[in-house]
Amino acid sequence: LDAAKRLQDAGDWGAARRKYTELLDRAESVLPPGDLSEIHDRRGRCCEQEGELALALEDYCQAIAVSGERHSLLLHRARLLYRLGRWTEAEWDLSVAATLQPQHAATHALLRKARADARSAKIRVVFTAPAELGISFSCVPDPTSGKVRELAVTEVDRGSQAAHADPCVQVGWRVVAIGDTSVNTLVA
Repeated sequence: LDAAKRLQDAGDWGAARRKYTELLDRAESVLPPGDLSEIHDRRGRCCEQEGELALALEDYCQAIAVSGERHSLLLHRARLLYRLGRWTEAEWDLSVAATLQPQHAATHALLRKARADARSAKIRVVFTAPAELGISFSCVPDPTSGKVRELAVTEVDRGSQAAHADPCVQVGWRVVAIGDTSVNTLVA
């Protein structure tokens, strides 16, 4: 572990990543949760530096799964999610991180940016076939008009069109239109 940390501190991301992987391969089952979480987090940061963003995200998720929601782990994952344009997911992590460390200015600054980007983002997704999309939604109707006030993605089935669309549909996305029809004109 010390050798991997030295390599990482020296900026030798690839060598550090290999050392962390070797350590996990040999000792993952006997490492205490804190060490295991730290190794996944550190390997994630190495992966991120090397541009292996999907692998970095996997490691950050694993680190959180092992040791629970810790500020530093949530912040690392949120920064990557933000970088990937997954602003709503970044906002969720940052909201929890902000409650864990209310005085951490960088967390609050990124949370404000993620919220603003999540609200203003508009991504057009076109499906190729009129088959099952594989998406579940949460609908918030306007109590007076009965029209849809907000429609959000709550689940994306693996292997579905939504999971393989370009871009992939993400849990938490707000739906603003279906085709050329604004969701605010639909009746809930």
